[in-house]
Parts: sequence; C-alpha cells; structure tokens
Amino acid sequence: MKVKSINRNATAAWGTSRGVKGGELLLVTGTAAGALDSNFSSNSTMEISSLNIEEPGLDTKTLVTVPVASSFQKLAWSTFG
Repeated sequence: MKVKSINRNATAAWGTSRGVKGGELLLVTGTAAGALDSNFSSNSTMEISSLNIEEPGLDTKTLVTVPVASSFQKLAWSTFG
C-alpha cells in the first residue's frame, strides 16, 4: 500500500520535527550520487518534505529545496540537544 510518493532519484531519511503539532513527520531527500533527473541534469539538491498522511493523495508538500554542491551517498536524521 502506497501512502505517499516522491518522483526523484534520491537518498532519503525521515524523522519528526520537535515543537510542531506533536512532531510532524518529515522526509529529507538528497540527489543520489551518479543519478540524472528526467531532464538529464546532474544538479544536486536537498529537499525537506512533509509526510502528512492525513491529507489525501500520494503527493508530499515540499517545505524547502536547497541547491547543494555535491550529491549524496547517504543521509542520516538525528536530534541535537
């Protein structure tokens, strides 16, 4: 069963945000190393998306997209403090 879907070649990590309505479920994705997008671009980005499963449909809400200098081999999510 699919809950949400993101159409990109990326590495991913997920976690919750503190201080947002009981910890909103978030997903961070980074362009996978060696991957090309549908336009054959090798530009790398990191995105943070909301995985609100109460909203209908498979799409996620992208909260921020940041261009980065390098692509990702892996990502890790942790808390600090």
